[in-house]
Amino acid sequence: MSWPERIKDTSALGGIPLGIAIAMLALASGHLLLFYQTAGLLALNYGVAAAIRTAWFEKRPDSTEKGKSWLSMIDASSFPSLHASRMFSYLVVFGNFFGVWAYALLLALALLVSYLRVRLKRHYWWDVLAGAIIGLFVGWFALQFSGSIAGFLHLPI
Repeated sequence: MSWPERIKDTSALGGIPLGIAIAMLALASGHLLLFYQTAGLLALNYGVAAAIRTAWFEKRPDSTEKGKSWLSMIDASSFPSLHASRMFSYLVVFGNFFGVWAYALLLALALLVSYLRVRLKRHYWWDVLAGAIIGLFVGWFALQFSGSIAGFLHLPI
């Protein structure tokens, strides 16, 4: 495997499949609160980014075309970085669940993914910085309110 392929593969850690896989593992193992937190952070990260990207389109450094549909416009916009946002949300939620060693590992991975998104010319540095800030807030929100929301909806915890 070449270095460019390895870089792209590492950057994919910030993609949605990792979050879905962890949510499904949490559900299968009976950790319902972790499932709600993970599902919530995925949905909230995407919702916040979609709202920002709809209001303010920023062309990616690699000049990805905007497309004609709303979804293609959301995907083609650079600001904020969803990969960084998800990784920093994972840092908060999974670090809280798994402990201090997870914080250290996830912080290193979040910083690496953020760096690689800039290196791959998918984002500018301010895109990943904004994504990181959004991700930290979304992770905190998921930790604080997932249990309350699940209780309000009469979901098992």
